Amino acid sequence: MPRHIALLLKLLLLGLLTGQAFRITLLLLHRDQWHDATRADVLTALFDRGLIFDLYVISWMLIVPALVLGVAHALGGTSQRAWAEARTRSWFDSTVCVIVGDHGQAFDPLHEVPIAYHHVPLVIHAPALVEPGKLSGYGTQVGLPETILALLRVPHVNNTLGKDLIAGGHAAAYFCADHRICAINDRGYLIRDRDVVRLYDHRARGTHDLSMEQPALRDSLMRHAASMVQATQAIVTRKLAGDDGMRPLVP
Repeated sequence: MPRHIALLLKLLLLGLLTGQAFRITLLLLHRDQWHDATRADVLTALFDRGLIFDLYVISWMLIVPALVLGVAHALGGTSQRAWAEARTRSWFDSTVCVIVGDHGQAFDPLHEVPIAYHHVPLVIHAPALVEPGKLSGYGTQVGLPETILALLRVPHVNNTLGKDLIAGGHAAAYFCADHRICAINDRGYLIRDRDVVRLYDHRARGTHDLSMEQPALRDSLMRHAASMVQATQAIVTRKLAGDDGMRPLVP
């Protein structure tokens, strides 16, 4: 059975069970009203209300996933046709195609700043320039320009804070969420919220603050994040990046 059909059937069953649970809840909540009603009246009212709830839940549980699956299927077919068409063009072998997410989603709000919200997909598709593989390590969107220019072998002066992600990337990554500054590496996840600094063991999904127990790691991550922020401010203030700071070297 196709996976999407199995998913819809599971959602249908869940909707029916939810409706039955709603019926039982109504039965318990309105038991004090039974003395003036016959059993038939109670069952009729219970069935009608439960049926309405059944239809409401099932409609949302089926329509929304069906729309999502339909859109995903349409996008999948469209992207396949687009790639097939691109491969026939003369520019394809010298082109780097990059697909990157803007942000993730707070599916797992374990910490004040969910890591999943800042963990985004990155796909680099350039068969003539890149060997198939999966990269591991830490990097941010700041590294994309340097990575792309390195793949295309474009001579340039890199005045940004990015590094070639394919060549190794960073040992840690930093990012911000409103007023919070965060830094993460293999050993810990640091969150600075104004004057409060917390350190977590994200690999063990720990929520205990380790900032006082591991001061060396705390200070190392804090220096990394603070230096990146300060360097960024200096680059912007002195106009060392952008149109004047990062351009190909023309002989």
